[in-house]
Amino acid sequence: MDMETRMALVEEKYEQLDKRMDSVEQKLDLLKDQMHEGQKSTIRTLYTSLAVFAGVIISAFGVIVSLIA
Repeated sequence: MDMETRMALVEEKYEQLDKRMDSVEQKLDLLKDQMHEGQKSTIRTLYTSLAVFAGVIISAFGVIVSLIA
């Protein structure tokens, strides 16, 4: 196999590898976006739970104070 043919094969393989790398990069970007959305949803749920818990504590404190008075 002559050098020109080898170079053509190497170039073709490089182009195929470049296309696959682009595909992997796109999939990683999509995965990153999905993980970010999931994280935002988890944080919202945590804040809501904390607000409900604080409300329960305040209500319980109010009941205790009203029973003592």
